[in-house]
Amino acid sequence: MHTNKHILYVAGTRPEVIKVAPAVIASRKLGSDVTFLLTGQHREMAHQVLASFGIEADLDLDIMQAGATLADISSRLIQRLAGYLSEKRPGIMVVQGDTSSAAIGGLMAFYERIPVAHIEAGLRSGNKFHPFPEEVNRKIIGTYADLNFAPTALARDNLLRENVAPESILVTGNTVVDAAALIAPALSPRSAASNRQLLVTTHRRENWNDEIEQICKALIDIVHKYADVSVLLPVHRNPIVYKQIHSLLDGQDRIQLTEPLNYVQLHDALKQSHLVLTDSGGIQEEAPIYGVPSLALREVTERPEAAKAGVARIIGTRREKIVEEVSHLLDTPEAYAKMAHTANPFGDGKAADRIARSLQYFLEDPASVRDKVEEFTY
Repeated sequence: MHTNKHILYVAGTRPEVIKVAPAVIASRKLGSDVTFLLTGQHREMAHQVLASFGIEADLDLDIMQAGATLADISSRLIQRLAGYLSEKRPGIMVVQGDTSSAAIGGLMAFYERIPVAHIEAGLRSGNKFHPFPEEVNRKIIGTYADLNFAPTALARDNLLRENVAPESILVTGNTVVDAAALIAPALSPRSAASNRQLLVTTHRRENWNDEIEQICKALIDIVHKYADVSVLLPVHRNPIVYKQIHSLLDGQDRIQLTEPLNYVQLHDALKQSHLVLTDSGGIQEEAPIYGVPSLALREVTERPEAAKAGVARIIGTRREKIVEEVSHLLDTPEAYAKMAHTANPFGDGKAADRIARSLQYFLEDPASVRDKVEEFTY
């Protein structure tokens, strides 16, 4: 039995904040003693997301500096989190996903013998460099986490194959569905416009070479081929990504380049779009909420559930392949409808509640969670 019932939620990047916030809200509704700590990788965007949910972080470590490398980020996380955990000693630390704040933060808790819970555990692509460094980060967390909140049965099976203790795994659904439900009242009604909008995002490190050029040239081909198609592309602020996209697409007819969208704006864009092209893992999960097919601009994905369910396809980054796959969906209503009308495989919107309640049980008695697995299973 734990004498300290304090729950420390940790997040650093925008996607982490989106998926942690519903669990923080659910824990606070249950009356749990909660601290929500931001490490600060996506500081401005993280605070924008929190404003969408009407909450604030309790503490911001603000670790980022211009030009910081992965090693710089990791070293600052170690220094600042180690001191915080040594002094505060929460009853459990909750991390999300596969960033440095999750992997390094959880490791610092492990060093202090503080239990760790992992939201969105068990995602695997099978390639340690795709996505990089996320694939290795999430595998590291699986070696020390005391509670693994797997979003799907497939994620649970990945953990079991790695000999993660079965009693530590709960299949909760994905909190991204809960997050979308929280902001749903702020979204605009779906437009009946005849124009077919393609929402495009690309930012991943493995696409920083000639892949972005291939993607951009494919978009030019597509708008030239289809007079009723437009492209909305929020450009990531990373200088490598920003420079390439603007140099290729500035001034192109019916291709709109914007600053990064805030969380509500992005979901509005998703809701209004005909098709999504993305290398983002999170958007692969979010598009099915609105019945929008997505094409993954990647060679492999850690979210195969979307492809298996038929709501997404993995198409890579070759120019010709992108044009071919987009054209197929634009020209074939039957194929488009089959992807658009398939059920979302990522959850029922109750993941955050399952996570919050299981954390309460764990802090009372870790064995009690094992006795209530069905109660916490999606």
